[in-house]
Amino acid sequence: MSDVKLSIEHFSAGNALLSIQVGDATYAIYASYLSPGGHTRDSLEDMAYLGASAKRGVPMEVWFEGEPQQWRLSVSPDPAPPGAVDVTVHSFQDRVKRMPRELGEPVFKASCSGAEFARAVRHAFSVWKHSAEDYEVRWYHPFPARAFSLLEEALSS
Repeated sequence: MSDVKLSIEHFSAGNALLSIQVGDATYAIYASYLSPGGHTRDSLEDMAYLGASAKRGVPMEVWFEGEPQQWRLSVSPDPAPPGAVDVTVHSFQDRVKRMPRELGEPVFKASCSGAEFARAVRHAFSVWKHSAEDYEVRWYHPFPARAFSLLEEALSS
């Protein structure tokens, strides 16, 4: 399986740079706290849920606004080997239109262990777990404690 790294950097004024690395494949998403859809309408909170979904082999997609661009990061089960997931990013030039994922440009695709992806998500959030106030000041949303707890639970099972 490929080594997985994920980081949240340049995190201020409701913006963040989300960097993803799976093996030799890398991609960066410059995201705004604004979110058009998804599970919670907070894309970083959705990232914690995405980590839990990857560990459990359940497909999920997170939308990131880049003003005016949009990215959709998704995980979906990969049947071989067991426990693997495909990690995909699609880019859209117009964030206002809710287009089907298939109409976006695929800009990143890699396969990895769902557990490794989940651990990388946990690691990216772990620095903020003890600085919840700072997280909220920087991201304009509260620290996703419930989602982080579900991620921890998924990793312990």
